[in-house]
Amino acid sequence: MLLFWLPGGVDWGWYRPTGFIWGLIAYHLVNTQGIGDIIRAKAPQIPATLSFFLLIFGLVASTAIPAAFQNQMMPFSISIVSILACVCVVYAALKCGTLTVPKPLVFLSYWGGEITYSFYLCHIVVWDIMQDIRQSYGLRISSELFAVSGICMAILFATLSYFFIELPFYRKKSDLEPSLK
Repeated sequence: MLLFWLPGGVDWGWYRPTGFIWGLIAYHLVNTQGIGDIIRAKAPQIPATLSFFLLIFGLVASTAIPAAFQNQMMPFSISIVSILACVCVVYAALKCGTLTVPKPLVFLSYWGGEITYSFYLCHIVVWDIMQDIRQSYGLRISSELFAVSGICMAILFATLSYFFIELPFYRKKSDLEPSLK
């Protein structure tokens, strides 16, 4: 039912119940040995470049199509993105070889994975600051330019946050761990 309806309307999607549900499903699939074996045996082998473009197309389509309907389908879009993320997590965790990264993009995907938590923490703050600036100064910026600049700024601040906040905490944690002699 949550594929099509969010009780509080479109903005209620920030809670993302479908993301939590699909995350739990992915966790169960990955941690249940028999199910993992079945998925590994049945997983299609797709070339890296094709799997990368299929994934990008799926994510872009799941957000662009609802936008074409003035976001009336946003609950459905959030569900599709959650399902795609679930499939990606399951295939990646089980090392099925279905979703692979083209060699030239391996470093970029590794780096992107490293800053995901910082990006998660920074993106809403960046978005809100940009909204505030846009409203305070009456700037008329296209949605596309706003989104691209917001994503770029969130990546920049996530990278800075990762190197100057997150990594130092990781180092301190490893310094505090007892060593076995």
